Amino acid sequence: MQDRVAPAEALAYYAPPAVALAALTFVVITLLGVLRLTAIKRREYPLRYFKLLQRPEGAAEFPAHAEAAARNLINLFEVPSLFYALVPLLILSGTLDALALGLLWVYVALRVAHSAVHLTVNHLTLRFGAHLLSNLVLLGAWVCFVRTLRASIGG
Repeated sequence: MQDRVAPAEALAYYAPPAVALAALTFVVITLLGVLRLTAIKRREYPLRYFKLLQRPEGAAEFPAHAEAAARNLINLFEVPSLFYALVPLLILSGTLDALALGLLWVYVALRVAHSAVHLTVNHLTLRFGAHLLSNLVLLGAWVCFVRTLRASIGG
């Protein structure tokens, strides 16, 4: 079993990737706001859309960039919830696992890549590749945590 460290040390070790992923989410939120406000000013969205976030019958197609940003924001609240659940567990474990930390950073980098592709060229194969790899990396980080947990309980 790894030696335990002070909670502040574990927090300082594992929190930065979570802060980075949260920063990405705030960037996408801001971008979505800018794109939607611009589209509203250009009358590309009917205001009634925002009551239920459904396209009214007969409404024209919405701007692709704004809709991609909206979908990307939704993506940042799906699988990343498993990332945000894992980070506090790693902190509470009181251990410093370099492999787990490396996987957290790789996960963040792949989520940045996924968002960059989604919000620019929106190339499906590239986007799916980043998404799939990020999920596998996150799974690896969870395996690291489970390994640490088993070691701490003598399993």
